[in-house]
Amino acid sequence: MLRSSRLGDPIARGGRSEIYALGGTQVVKFYDREVDEGEAEREAMFARLARESGACTPEVGASVVHDAETGRVGLVMSRVQGVPLVNAIIAKPWRMGWASREFASAMCQLHSCVAVAGFDHQHEWLASNIEGAQLLDTEWRARMLRRLRALPSGDRLCHGDFHPGNLLLGAGRTTLIDWPNALIGNPVGDLARSWLLMRFPLRVDVVYRTYLRLFARAILRACMREGMSLPHFRDWVAVNAAARIGELGPFMDMGHMAAWLQRYERRWLLPA
Repeated sequence: MLRSSRLGDPIARGGRSEIYALGGTQVVKFYDREVDEGEAEREAMFARLARESGACTPEVGASVVHDAETGRVGLVMSRVQGVPLVNAIIAKPWRMGWASREFASAMCQLHSCVAVAGFDHQHEWLASNIEGAQLLDTEWRARMLRRLRALPSGDRLCHGDFHPGNLLLGAGRTTLIDWPNALIGNPVGDLARSWLLMRFPLRVDVVYRTYLRLFARAILRACMREGMSLPHFRDWVAVNAAARIGELGPFMDMGHMAAWLQRYERRWLLPA
């Protein structure tokens, strides 16, 4: 067992985790207390499968570790020297065009990877969350499921949480971290989820939210300049929004997203 008090202060923090240096070549990612060993093992498995599929991501240790002082579970992984892209956006917002091109290049590189067996399938994951979106009435959920079934599936590695906080820039390459939501599926669906995560960031910091929303606009142009085709993008946004409501609905009020989705459907989408 490790003792977090002996590791010094965290060198980074995520939404549900803290990262501590573990010597010069490794780090340990300790999750918040509500994250159990099964969730940690799941992320470790997906990270290994992502490396096997060709993604540039840190190597993960063989087993889950525990913090003897707090009871938290964690993962040991190789240390990557790099700066999160989101830090660059906030520090130098006038370079948002450059940042969006870095983002688009990294996303296209990821989606060039054919996913190996072992990931959940994008359509199944989305359908399960849409079915659990109790904030949407029965007819609305059925409409979203019909829209989802009409969208093409795929065989590509999809990150499921591809935002600038999970892209580390350094040493001439971009490294992707945090894989608990990785899927096999359609790249356009993955981009739509990324756009949605930035359009509706969970952090309440006004500056952070403002810059991410501006960045959400910039990445679509950058992805198209990279040659990424975006068929059915608006339909993918809609089904991802419905799934997001189901995903987070048990933990927070998602009424704002449901209201936005209703307006979005009326303005942009044909009947399903």
